[in-house]
Amino acid sequence: MDIDTHNHFWKYNPSEYDWIDGSMSLLKRNYLPEEFSNVLTNAKIGGCIAVQARQSYAETDWLLKLSDEFNIIKGVVGWVDVCSVNLHEFLEQKHQHHKLKGFRHVLQGEEDDFMLHPDFIRGIKILSEHDYCYEILVYENQLKSVRKLLDKLPEMRLVIDHIAKPNIKAKPHRDWIQNIKAVSLHKHVYCKLSGMVTEADWANWTPEIIFPFIEHTITCFGENRVMYGSDWPVCLVAAKYNEVKNLLEQYLAIHFKSSRDKIFGSNAKEFYRLIDC
Repeated sequence: MDIDTHNHFWKYNPSEYDWIDGSMSLLKRNYLPEEFSNVLTNAKIGGCIAVQARQSYAETDWLLKLSDEFNIIKGVVGWVDVCSVNLHEFLEQKHQHHKLKGFRHVLQGEEDDFMLHPDFIRGIKILSEHDYCYEILVYENQLKSVRKLLDKLPEMRLVIDHIAKPNIKAKPHRDWIQNIKAVSLHKHVYCKLSGMVTEADWANWTPEIIFPFIEHTITCFGENRVMYGSDWPVCLVAAKYNEVKNLLEQYLAIHFKSSRDKIFGSNAKEFYRLIDC
């Protein structure tokens, strides 16, 4: 079964989704599992990982509720205040939700030193103790701080979202090339081949522009530690769903044909410990 490891759901309102500006007006509506089920069926994708889009406990509870109602949702990456003194108690309360796989904070919206604060590091370690994964959402210029963070964490399940959001409007920058390589040396860290079209020129990107970023990521992390993600519906500002999927399919067919099923399926099943796929 193919798995889309990165998508979002929301009931749109301007106050909770204020990051959706005028250039992304098509995102100013509801995006829910009923619609995404049809998208996945059309693309021959068997399931997805629903990732938080709001930084609230209500978001986690809502995504878990959706996962109970819709079988396409194979796992949930929610939000939690990892700096909370009550983190242990919260995680114990959620233990019965087998589809809750991990957590994410929008680190790209924080100062670099946020992720290096002792309380944040303590919280990530607690997530590891409870066997949850953690998703690292950063811009490419935050990767130096990510490297420092990784040196302070145990060998737990960690994944870099959106290949750390490099500037795909230009050729791969030397700093991104070097930092992604350094991050990949931590053998317990995975990387999502996701969010790339939205870091490119929305109206003028081509596969050939994005291929060097895919190539470097797979070369660094290897075929066993990269995973397909669409970043639906955010991707729609730059491409239709099948265009996003076919971008990676096209690259793999040329360069990593034998790795296709790992990158579209089995790597995700292993990382998220999916039990019904």
